[in-house]
Amino acid sequence: MRALILAAGRGNRLGSLTAEKPKCLITIKEKTLLSMMVLNFKKIAINEICVVTGYKNKKIKLNNCRFIHNKHWKRSNMVYSLLCADQWLRNESCIIAYGDIFSSLRNLIQLKKTKANIAITFDRLWRSLWSARFKKPLEDAETFKKNKDNYLIEIGKKPKNYGEVHGQFMGLIKITPKGWKKIKNFTNDLNPELVKKISTTELLQLLVENKFKVRCIPVQGQWGEVDIPSDIKLYKKKFKQLS
Repeated sequence: MRALILAAGRGNRLGSLTAEKPKCLITIKEKTLLSMMVLNFKKIAINEICVVTGYKNKKIKLNNCRFIHNKHWKRSNMVYSLLCADQWLRNESCIIAYGDIFSSLRNLIQLKKTKANIAITFDRLWRSLWSARFKKPLEDAETFKKNKDNYLIEIGKKPKNYGEVHGQFMGLIKITPKGWKKIKNFTNDLNPELVKKISTTELLQLLVENKFKVRCIPVQGQWGEVDIPSDIKLYKKKFKQLS
C-alpha cells in the first residue's frame, strides 16, 4: 500500500504564517503537519509515500519520499492535485491525506483495513471539536449524510441544521486501483476547467450522485485540520501529545 499527501496549497486564511512556507509546514509542538503524517504512515508499514507540492515547493524537504509538483496550484484545487498523481494511484491501493491535517495511528489503521474501493473516514464526534474551533460551528461545517450501511449519500453542502451533519469528513481517503480507474474515467468526462476548480467534497458528491459507492469509516481518534491561526493554539492546548 502507498500514501499520497496533497500539499500544494498556501492556506491564505493563515495569513503571515504561510508567507514563507506552505501550509503543510505549519508546526504544532515542534512537529510539522507533514512530518507527523509521514511518520504515522511509516508506523503502519506504509513506506512508499508521495507528496504533491505547489506553493513554495522548494521548502519541502523529506527523505525517502517522492514528489510531484502541481504547477497550476494557484488556479487549481485538491482534485487537480490528485489527478497529478495519476501514475502513483494506478497500481496499488493508496491512502490519500490532505496536507493540512494530522491524524492518530488508530484512524489510519481503520482506513487501511477496509476492503472498499473508495472509502473515507469521518468524525462522529465532530461537534465538540468544531465548537472549540468556531463560535458558530454549523457555519463552518458541511453536510455529511450516510445510509444505515455506512455508504455516503451527501457531502459538502451548507447544512441547515445539525441533523444534516452525521459527521465530518477528515481529509482522509483510501482508493484501490479499481476505484481510481473508475474515478479517473469519470473525471475524464467532466469539463477540464471544472476539474481544476472543484474540491474533494464536491467530487465525492458528484460520485455518489452518479451511483459510485463511497464507504464511510467512523472514527473518533485524535485528529485535526489547520485552517486558521487559532487552530494551532487550540491543538497545542487540547492534545498533550501529537503523533
